[in-house]
Amino acid sequence: MATALATLDIPTRILTEPDELLFELVAENLYILAVNIAGLRVGGNVSELWAHHRDFARRIGNDVISLQEGPLPDDTSIGMPCSLCWSRRSRATDPSHRCVGRSASARFARALAEGER
Repeated sequence: MATALATLDIPTRILTEPDELLFELVAENLYILAVNIAGLRVGGNVSELWAHHRDFARRIGNDVISLQEGPLPDDTSIGMPCSLCWSRRSRATDPSHRCVGRSASARFARALAEGER
């Protein structure tokens, strides 16, 4: 799979430990939620979001982390800095990707409902 992706110039990293997979899954979830939520307000694409609304996007990312880590016991907390996720994801993915996906509004509503619970 990595070889096939490399032929398309898609960055790939082979994971060797279960904790690496957990980190990547959490980072991807953070990326999707933060981009979609920020996109609801500022629109545009990922490159524009990072270039013109970086502080806002980081605040959203930090809020997502706070909401998702809150109910977890201390020993399962990832403690991932938002800036690490943003810099890796924004460079490694499609920078012209639209910020508001088809399900952004529904995801936002679910996140608000979870926050209220």
